[in-house]
Amino acid sequence: MTDTLTKEERFIFDWQYRRLGDFKSALINAIKVADQGNRELLRRGFPDEVGAYEKFAHTPGWWDEVEAKGRYATDVQIRLGSGFRDEVEAKGETR
Repeated sequence: MTDTLTKEERFIFDWQYRRLGDFKSALINAIKVADQGNRELLRRGFPDEVGAYEKFAHTPGWWDEVEAKGRYATDVQIRLGSGFRDEVEAKGETR
């Protein structure tokens, strides 16, 4: 139900809320550790995912906007414990 999120936004939203499958989880880990040359190679096959990570990592306020939009679109509620996210509840399902 994340129709209001772009493909890039959904990728990062799902990563941050630990909702990616095995392949996409491995992909984001590869993107994170890749040097510039290897990141460009990854971009050839996964332009949205690499672009999304770069926006997440380098564009101030981008994640805050995506998170707000995604939480509204998916009815995700975050419980805060001692100032840290320690539990995510999505439609009644604790993750």
